[in-house]
Amino acid sequence: MLDIYLGTIIHLCMKTSVMLIAVICLLCGGSYCHAQAMGLGKITYKGVDHFGIPLGWDGKRIALMDSAGRLIFVPAKDMSDVKMVASEFRAYTPAQIRKSLLNEFGDRYDVSVTDRYVVVHPWGSSSSYARPFELLHDRFVNLVESHGVKLQKPKVPLVAAVLRSRNDFNRTLFNEIQIKDQRVNGYYSSQTNRITSYDKSGYIRKANDPWIFGASQIVHEAAHQSAFNTGLHNRFAPPPKWMSEGLATLFEARGFMDPKKFPKQIQRINNSRIKHLRRKIAEGQLYALLLNLIDNDRIFQTDIETAYALSWGLSFYLYESAPKRYFQFLANDAKRKNFKPYTSSQRLKSFALAFGNDFEKLAKKMNEFYMANQ
Repeated sequence: MLDIYLGTIIHLCMKTSVMLIAVICLLCGGSYCHAQAMGLGKITYKGVDHFGIPLGWDGKRIALMDSAGRLIFVPAKDMSDVKMVASEFRAYTPAQIRKSLLNEFGDRYDVSVTDRYVVVHPWGSSSSYARPFELLHDRFVNLVESHGVKLQKPKVPLVAAVLRSRNDFNRTLFNEIQIKDQRVNGYYSSQTNRITSYDKSGYIRKANDPWIFGASQIVHEAAHQSAFNTGLHNRFAPPPKWMSEGLATLFEARGFMDPKKFPKQIQRINNSRIKHLRRKIAEGQLYALLLNLIDNDRIFQTDIETAYALSWGLSFYLYESAPKRYFQFLANDAKRKNFKPYTSSQRLKSFALAFGNDFEKLAKKMNEFYMANQ
């Protein structure tokens, strides 16, 4: 048995300062026993068959990843409740997922398929709604791999839902997460592996004028989805929040979304994050904040705006200073064993191995980096 924390992350995109809140622990943690088989398993509970890769058991439930890439949890007495029905896991085809989504969303929506995406959207052209997600994924992969980290191809088709109105989005938000908040514009769930947002006026345009440059919250969520599906992050051993949120906030800037068109450093700066970060630096808080951020995730519950500004600031500094080392650090973190706890000491040690353990020196260099040319 291994003591682990099994949770899911839902990233909520907030309207205020394009603020994003990560809600952790929607699922209970426990002590999970690893499953060795990677074929297709079946668990029957109350007459219903559940299929997927068996990932682990906590004494009460077995975790499965189904053929659509979703995490499901089924009550079971032990791993023997899993009956292996195929030696090889096969993901649903895009056509199968499209059919399922059409049934789920009804005739008010269409569903378009691209190379890697299946996108739910209001009736309209696929090039307007679906292709921008494909474009975002390609740019994400190209930028990471240009710095020496080879990414995996997604194991399942990636799903995004662009709902037709704020009201439709509010209903989905409440049904899935039990949240009512007008500031939330979109979210990525690592449990469903799906992005959900809605069509805001001016965002959805023709294919040669992609709406992605006007929708930084969706870019942020798409970066999460790409990272968790290419091996840069691990859905079953989630990274510290500063790492996942820092990476996603990098891609809010146009210099990361389209580095060929916007190659200058100033075009990679996230202007909404740097202002708050500079205020904290001017207050002399950077060293203590950095140490706490790397050590634990508590600041995300106590000061969300500072948490995101600091996560962006640390990630941007590491990227600008040593991009290959930065992306290799993320990739190495994704190799941690599934469903094992990540203690404060382990987090600090991993960071120190990659970037050194002199956090006071790091704070000083970041101070100089961000305050020199205001």
